[in-house]
Amino acid sequence: SWRVARHLRIEYPGALYHVTARGNDRQSLFRTTEDRLHLLELLAEGLERYEVHLFGYVLMTNHYHLVVQTEHPNLNRFMHYLNTAYTVWTNKRNRRTGHLFEGRYKAIAIQEEGYLLSVTGYVHLNPVRVSQWRSRSIEERMEHVAAYPWSSFRAYTKTMPKGAEPTISCDRAWGELGARNPREGRRQYSSYIHGWLVKEAEEQAKPKGRRELEEFAPLSEARLGCFLGGDEFRDFIQGLLGADESLSQEVVGSKAWRHEVPVAKVLELIASTRNVTVENLRERRRPHPERDLAMYLCRQTAEKSLREIGEAFGIGPAAVGHAVKRGKQRTKEDKRLARSVTKSKETLIRLLET
Repeated sequence: SWRVARHLRIEYPGALYHVTARGNDRQSLFRTTEDRLHLLELLAEGLERYEVHLFGYVLMTNHYHLVVQTEHPNLNRFMHYLNTAYTVWTNKRNRRTGHLFEGRYKAIAIQEEGYLLSVTGYVHLNPVRVSQWRSRSIEERMEHVAAYPWSSFRAYTKTMPKGAEPTISCDRAWGELGARNPREGRRQYSSYIHGWLVKEAEEQAKPKGRRELEEFAPLSEARLGCFLGGDEFRDFIQGLLGADESLSQEVVGSKAWRHEVPVAKVLELIASTRNVTVENLRERRRPHPERDLAMYLCRQTAEKSLREIGEAFGIGPAAVGHAVKRGKQRTKEDKRLARSVTKSKETLIRLLET
């Protein structure tokens, strides 16, 4: 049997999660429209910086839900960035101090096949889970879900304008519904949520002893409060945990290899993937696009701090920040360069993991 002292932190490449973060003492996280917009801006930035894919979200008053997939074992770093940056911004804006969030976020690892659809559905139905909406008619509840401005439901059911932030990955949930294209996916997802509300109302109308509401609360089936899936997924997670009980106190999963590799070694690997020399990368001249890209890769792929990168290049953290932005902007403007940088990232990750 497993003994768990606290919620396990399960991290591994490609992990899919449902994440919840709540306000301290159930206080509001969002007081104004600007607050919500700023969190979404930070979310979009974090998705790109940490190479995380977003499958769904909803912002309530005193908490929020995310459904995300991490390409690398870095959920903790992604969430630390998101919540810390938002706390600093909010405290400064409202002239307050102290904690904004109630402890650490809660994350449940989800089996990829067969569970994503129900979890996104659960997330999108949060606006009608509050007390004032539970007794409304099915049509009223459906209209409220569709009209709620602070969730990804619209991305699943309407054609979103280009550049809408943050980007939502809808294809996989649509695929679970059997949709052959986005148009079918949008229609079927809307019908799926409406059908969910109908079935839930039918169960609620039954006598208490005959109700079967478990299917409408998929996260209640999470095992040990940290993962949701079948027996094979359970065996996979147990393989990650191993027999060492101390793992239950820490982030579990792949080793944080990014933190262990010195920046000097990262530079050597970047130089080899970009077909330049380390000496060339360290030359202090302007413009120096390859040097900017090297710092961008140190930041994005090796997740080194601005201070660490600056020490390796002989410049200050602010100058590193500007160089990273220049490298990022170049990859956005030049598709050929973007493909080359993506290939460099993939190669660099393999080399860092070995």
